[in-house]
Amino acid sequence: EAYFKGYLVLDEISVSLEIFASALYAENNEMSSDKVYTTAMLLLNEVRKSAKNELVIFDKGVAKENKKRMEMLSIIKASVKNNCEGFYLCYQPIIQVKTGEFVGMEALIRWKHEKFGKVSPNDFIAWLEGEPIFYDLGLWILKTAIEDTKYFVEKNDKFIVSVNLAFPQLQRQEFSHALAEILKDLEFSPKNLKLELTERCKLVDEHTIKIMLEDFRKLGIKVVLDDFGTGYSALDLLIKLPVDQIKIDKSFIDDLAVSYPKQCLLQAITSYARKLGKKVCIEGVEN
Repeated sequence: EAYFKGYLVLDEISVSLEIFASALYAENNEMSSDKVYTTAMLLLNEVRKSAKNELVIFDKGVAKENKKRMEMLSIIKASVKNNCEGFYLCYQPIIQVKTGEFVGMEALIRWKHEKFGKVSPNDFIAWLEGEPIFYDLGLWILKTAIEDTKYFVEKNDKFIVSVNLAFPQLQRQEFSHALAEILKDLEFSPKNLKLELTERCKLVDEHTIKIMLEDFRKLGIKVVLDDFGTGYSALDLLIKLPVDQIKIDKSFIDDLAVSYPKQCLLQAITSYARKLGKKVCIEGVEN
């Protein structure tokens, strides 16, 4: 397991370089190929988070410490293949500040298992995003969220459901068509759907993502830039990508009432967004 950070000089231009790597010994075919891959990906995610410039040899001691987590991730992967068994959605309400009206909700993925109980997405999403099967889970989330939202749309035709997209979905050219088919099959109006993008969407080719976002908007779907303010390139993404709304991360409003610098920064961000014609949503407001 290793992490390296440095730079290369190409045509007199300095290019930042980060390399993440994971390795393990699988002796005498004791481990299945699936277990080898799961273990390597698990370690890779760990070294990404720690960013320690050191080499960690995966041995039986490390395997014992991570055995439960590796088993859980393997079962989660199998759950996706088995029609997303064990996955379910929770919803966070979206309230209109001026009226106090319940105008929408955001779909949040969860997973539960008889052995592991309820598992937070923080424990599996980053790992699962690197798997091709995440595309299937993403379609399941969209279908389930839309079906659950129909009840509210019948009572309020302006009601919105927000669904998070992961960068692997944006990398698939067929995703726009698949999304249009889901809306058609479920008889759901695109105007009642918002798709949320995180800063990780920068991993997708800029030209590709722009075309896809324009496809979404042509369908009538609104696009939101999520977790705004938590990454260095958030402002750059707001300038480059055709989004309709920004969602300011909850960390920005923690201690807002007593933090004058945060008040000034939040005011500047919302003013900037509105001048660009973007709507603003703020997460985690409790009072």
